[in-house]
Amino acid sequence: MVKYLRENGVDIMFYLDDGLGMSEGYSECQNISEFIRSSLELAGFLINEHKSIFDPVQCLKWLGLIWDSVIFILAVSKRRLNDTKESLDNILKKVPIISARQLAQFTGRIIHTCMSPVMRTVTSLVTRHLYFAIENTKSWDSVFDIAYTKCVLAEELRFWSDSLTNLNQKKFVNDTSSNIVMYSDAGNLAACALTVEVNEKVCHSTWREYDKNMSST
Repeated sequence: MVKYLRENGVDIMFYLDDGLGMSEGYSECQNISEFIRSSLELAGFLINEHKSIFDPVQCLKWLGLIWDSVIFILAVSKRRLNDTKESLDNILKKVPIISARQLAQFTGRIIHTCMSPVMRTVTSLVTRHLYFAIENTKSWDSVFDIAYTKCVLAEELRFWSDSLTNLNQKKFVNDTSSNIVMYSDAGNLAACALTVEVNEKVCHSTWREYDKNMSST
């Protein structure tokens, strides 16, 4: 069916039984919508009218994401974002004693739900220590005793506490112009970065013993 629709000039995406079609203008989009509906009916598919939107719109929720063609952004739905915040709040309330089950619930919502299309690689980069900790537990009821100001697990939790809402937006059209030029390098003992033409700020840090052991090289 997807091949047939695309061969007939329909720009459409499918995930299992969920589809999203698009076009530039309202009238053209309406014609495409009617063509998709009739094609599905002729092919013998039973359409769930309650869950389907055949009237063209510029903002809708699909696969847990908000697709907004008015301001050209992609965002995680409010319900999923609130569920993730609730998981994080439940963890922070119990710091320094938290369970592997709680960590897995929160980390799963960051990595394996619809966060990644919006927040991109940061979902993997800033959950890696949480994920390592979960993988090395003996059971879901295992507990971690963390110091919120020192532990790398706490640093990742604090990052999401500060940034989860702010990261919930991705533009359809990327601005390719560079705002800041940065040079960075890292060695066995330390790392350093330099910004160019922005007051030439220099950042540097030495690795902790734990960080040294995490190096991929």
